[in-house]
Parts: sequence; structure tokens; C-alpha cells
Amino acid sequence: MLPSLRNQLAPSLLDGYGTLYSRLGRPKPGEEETFRTKLLEDYLGPADQHSDLLRLGRKLGSLLLPQAPVQVGGVQLPQPFILAGGWIKGRGYANESEALAHVVRPDSFLPGWRMLPLLAGPVEYGSFNRWPRLAPGVSGNPGIRAATAYLSVHRSDLPSTYGLNISPPPVPGDGEEMRQEITESLEIIFAADLNPSWITLNLAHLMIDPELAATVDDLVEVANQAMPTTTPLWFKVSPELPATRYRELLTLCDKCNVKAIIATDVLFQYHPDGSPAFLSGKPLAPLARKAQIALATLKHIYGHEVDLVACGGILAGRDLPALKQLGIRAWQYHSALHHRGPLAAPLIWWEAERRR
Repeated sequence: MLPSLRNQLAPSLLDGYGTLYSRLGRPKPGEEETFRTKLLEDYLGPADQHSDLLRLGRKLGSLLLPQAPVQVGGVQLPQPFILAGGWIKGRGYANESEALAHVVRPDSFLPGWRMLPLLAGPVEYGSFNRWPRLAPGVSGNPGIRAATAYLSVHRSDLPSTYGLNISPPPVPGDGEEMRQEITESLEIIFAADLNPSWITLNLAHLMIDPELAATVDDLVEVANQAMPTTTPLWFKVSPELPATRYRELLTLCDKCNVKAIIATDVLFQYHPDGSPAFLSGKPLAPLARKAQIALATLKHIYGHEVDLVACGGILAGRDLPALKQLGIRAWQYHSALHHRGPLAAPLIWWEAERRR
């Protein structure tokens, strides 16, 4: 389709979609997890296996996704936005044998893995832990071996640009255990010959504990040593860190050849029983912006080479100009898929374009 025709049609179509979704599709507060489960398992999962729906998704994406490539973190992104991985992570399992047994079943092991890239552009699958884990909601995990096995089986259907996110579990083990988990996770990924466009190491939940600072630094170095030189390593950080710590992390990234920092993940908190809780979406936005400003300022002052990718509470086009002012060229989103639906990214991008 001619770019001029796309520029005429896409904004109007997305306006109509946005209005309809806000009235009929958006989940009510407190119902986000139920919405997520229903969207993935009842709609996107089945659509992954339906050729006619995939064809429709491809046509919609070709019409609505902007042609706006950007080079960030050693990766040529076709659009300047990335769907954060928690949306395409699959269910939790009790052990690796159980997870691997589900890989060959006809139902989609990672619901949305085919349809969402068609509608949303670049995606980051995960985060995946080394081992499977049964837990409610987004805390469950299929484990990296089963996830890569599934993606490897379907390698020919993977999008041309995608990332993989790996992380220690929400309640991590000791330093040596985490070093082994990160090393094994990377070995499993590259033994599967998946050739992801980038790997994100997510240690945000460790960063809330200042006593784990040395462990975080060590895990970044471990990941760097285990990575093939041709695949960029990215690093996702926590909000609410002191500026001195962000400076240390920037220096660490330069030392370890980390190509991009994603700022930020959710703010990890814990319930009294020790189970994880998360601050995300709109409440996270001011904390994420504070971190982005600190990182961008320090990067400018000290000449750090690592790129920045914004993340945290990006819900509308009005959120993007501030990122551009900081020199941030790409952004990642998660909660917007609740608030704006499967076409959130092109909708937000076109909203921002009309504000220019």
C-alpha cells in the first residue's frame, strides 16, 4: 500500500477502534488479570492456529503498523515500539518434564506468539526463568527449555524481529545458583539456534535490595561472557534507584558491551507472606520517567554508549514527546495492551504523530 494512502486510512481506522475498545473492551479496574487470561487463551491462542485469522492479522498489521524503522541497541526495529514480554510467556508448570510434554500439544504453548507480532510489531517473549514454576497469574513460568523448544519447533513462523527475556525467579536463590541459571538459560537458547534479535537480562526485582548490587553486577558480567558476540545483550532495570546506582549500571553496561537499557520494569514489591506484587501501568509512569530522566542525563554528561529504551506506564501518544526530548528513540509497553487493546502500539504511535 502506498504510504500516502496508509497515512490517510490508518489514523481514522485506529480512532474508530480506540473508541470502540474504550467502550466495550477495556477491562474494569481489578479485572486486568482475568482480561489477560481470556484474551490470550480464548482469542489469541486459538487465532495462532487459524490460518484465515492470521492472514487477516497480517493484512491489518500491514495497514496500521507505521513504516518507521529505528536502530536501537544494535537492532534494526521495524517500528520504534516493542511489546514487553510478560504478555507472551505462557502458563506455569510443576516441572520441566511436564512443561516439555505440553510443547507438542496442538494448543498454543505461548498464546499470542504468532498473532500479536502481526498486530503489535516487535515483541519480546518472556521473561523466562531457567526452571518452570507453578504460581497464580503472571508469576507462573514454563521455563526456558520448554519455551525455546516450542519456538524452535515453530522457527519458520517466528517474526523477523523479536527478543527473548530471561530472568531469575521472583524469589531468587543465592548468587551461585543465579549465575548457573543465567548461564544455562543462554546456553539453551543458543543451542536451539533461534537467532533472536536481542536478549534482555531482567534483574529489576533484584535491584530493590541494595545488598544484591554486587550480585546484579556479577550476573550482567556472566551473561556477557555467555552471549555470542553477534547477538546484542539488553538489560532491564528497576525504578526508584538512586542516581549513583544508575551511574554504576551505565558504567557496567559499557564495560560488558550491553547495547540497551530498558527503563524501567514494574516496581517489585512483596506481600507480607513473601509473594511478589507489582506496581505497573499509570501509577508506575512517574517513577519510570524519573529513572529515564536520570539515565538520559547521566548518559549525556558522561558519554555512555548504551542506548535507552523507555518502558513504564506508556499508555497514550501524549507520553511519547517527553521521551524524544530525552533522546530515547524506542519504547516498550505492557499495560497499554490492557488499556488500549491489541492495536495499542500503532494507536499510540499515530496519536503522537498528530501531536507533532
